[in-house]
Formats: sequence, C-alpha cells, structure tokens
Amino acid sequence: MTVASNDAFNTAMIFGLLNSILPTVFSFIEGYYKFKFKGNIYCDFNLTKTKGNFTLIIKFNMMTILLFIIKSFSTIIKIYKGGVSYGRTSNRRVNENYNG
Repeated sequence: MTVASNDAFNTAMIFGLLNSILPTVFSFIEGYYKFKFKGNIYCDFNLTKTKGNFTLIIKFNMMTILLFIIKSFSTIIKIYKGGVSYGRTSNRRVNENYNG
C-alpha cells in the first residue's frame, strides 16, 4: 500500500495512523481466524492518490464440507421418511401435533 495525498503533512499523518491501526486490527483477526498478513505500507510524497493492492485467498477443508453435506442429507431423509435421529417414532412427521 502506498499512502499519498496533496499535502505532505496529511500524507505523513495518514501514514502514521495506518502504521498504528492496521497491525492491531490484523493481530486481532489472527486471534480468531487463520490469517496471514504480508505487506508493507509506504509513504510517497510525490503522488496525489493512495494506491493499494490486496489479495484474498480462501481455503476450505473439503472433508469437513463433505461430512456436513452427508449429515445434512441424512437428516433431511430421516425427516422426510417420518423419523428423526433423536428418538421419535418412525411414522411421525415434523409438522404433526398430537395431543400429549
């Protein structure tokens, strides 16, 4: 990221603000998610517009997704056939309301 503006004072203030805020935000995100930050912030007094390039890489665990799909379909099939996995009788539907 390259920080720039029309005034050198504003450029320096924005540069200092970003250098103090961004590492704090990224370290907070790292505490909850697998997150890696690679990058530098540069200050350019000759440019008038700030430039930034960001790359986002998303990784999924295919085994977890596959197990979730299988469990979801098995639950849907059990509900459709009349029984669910937590002990109701086999011919009872989800939307029926018996007295009792």
